[in-house]
Amino acid sequence: MRRKRFVCPECGQKTGIPIAYGYPSRGLIKKAKRNEVLLGGCVVEIDAPNRHCQNCKHQWIDDEKSVRSTS
Repeated sequence: MRRKRFVCPECGQKTGIPIAYGYPSRGLIKKAKRNEVLLGGCVVEIDAPNRHCQNCKHQWIDDEKSVRSTS
C-alpha cells in the first residue's frame, strides 16, 4: 500500500500526514494507530489545519501541491 506523505513547510521533511476530522470509523482508527493519519477531533473549525508533521509537530493548511508518495 502506498501512503501519501507531505513536505512540511516548517522543517522541510517529508513526514507530513493528513489530519482527519469528524467521528472516526474503525478503519480510520486503525490508520491513526499506524501513524498514517492524525485524528483532529469531531469539530471542524474554519481554517483548521489539514496536515501534521510527525517530525516537528507543525500543523498547516495544504492544498495538495506538496504531495509526495512513498512505497
